[in-house]
Amino acid sequence: MYHIKPDKRSQRSATLICQGFNKCIAKNHNLNQITISQIIHEATIGRATFYRLFDSKRDVLAYECDLLFKQAAIKSKSSNNSSTRDLFLYCAELCIKNHLLFEAIIKSHQAQIIYNTLMNRLSLIRKHFRIANNVSDAQMDYFLSDLTHLIISTLSTWIRHGEKESAQDLISNAAVIIGIIYRSIK
Repeated sequence: MYHIKPDKRSQRSATLICQGFNKCIAKNHNLNQITISQIIHEATIGRATFYRLFDSKRDVLAYECDLLFKQAAIKSKSSNNSSTRDLFLYCAELCIKNHLLFEAIIKSHQAQIIYNTLMNRLSLIRKHFRIANNVSDAQMDYFLSDLTHLIISTLSTWIRHGEKESAQDLISNAAVIIGIIYRSIK
């Protein structure tokens, strides 16, 4: 769990830790081989500062994901005409822009971090989609969970395929697959 207070000092330290962590990821794509000592060295902060804000390196990943997907949720929510496609596109663009972070998460089998973050952020726009799609609370829960898994599986496949496709390509591929699934279970 992370414990970032809203004061400037905590925010600045968290930013330094994230930057240090990202430098470590850029040098060594294997998350399991990155140590707290390497992170604090790159972040130029002390061990006590790290542990005051984060319990583990996994918590740094969760914090970074929370920050990134919060941006996507706010962007989607602020758009009066946003759709599920727009939200998926925002998420795909975000993942492509921050591919080293997401690659490290996926390759270290930590996709639960992405799932938890997306479910937390998607709940912020639950009301927006209910109005747009007129669905029940239970249907909305399934929708958000399925959308979250679709984003994670699409991201995982994109990484496995060498990160070649654009965000638009990822949306198109997901739409085709959803159509195939729909027709096969209809």
